Amino acid sequence: MESGNEMAAARAETVETASHRAELESVLSSQEFVRAPRLAHLLSYLCEKTFAGETNQIKEYSVALEVFNRGASFDQDSDSIVRVEANRLRKRLAEYYASDGASHAIQITIPVGQYVPRFEVRHKVPDQNEQVPSPPQTLSRERKWSTGPRRIIAIGGGSFLNEQESNVLRRPQPFVNTRTLALWTDVALPPRQQGPIARNAPAASP
Repeated sequence: MESGNEMAAARAETVETASHRAELESVLSSQEFVRAPRLAHLLSYLCEKTFAGETNQIKEYSVALEVFNRGASFDQDSDSIVRVEANRLRKRLAEYYASDGASHAIQITIPVGQYVPRFEVRHKVPDQNEQVPSPPQTLSRERKWSTGPRRIIAIGGGSFLNEQESNVLRRPQPFVNTRTLALWTDVALPPRQQGPIARNAPAASP
């Protein structure tokens, strides 16, 4: 009996082969290949060999005999029919996936120097009618004040300071004895600057 993993792998392979076969049928039914039956025959042969697990039989000699009806005496050095048609097939596939097949999730390619096809999963191409999300709106000039380098900060008493001024206020200030400062001011100022009492005092009697 097959294990669970083997059964799951077989089912996955079946689904993958079905999707690859559906892509092949879509390509062959396109106008690019309906107008080129020789290339369609070559592509169909290569893909069917791949689906059957016979990629080791995809050789230039076998392609020449089974696709292009060459005889057993086929000499690939003197007859380049397979290489020429394979190159034409690569170009035709590229044209198809650049136009009608641009939105397909799977793309069939024939690597240069090889004849075994590849089924490559492509990134989804957005439809023209699909709405593209709009970019996020930028902040208005009136709102940028809260995120800029000079942010306004509310303090007690309803005053507002920018961030640089608030940083200055947060710095430690030297201790000042206000009483000592007042006494020093009274001594240092001339009598004419000490207030109206000093200016209006009566003159001393002789």
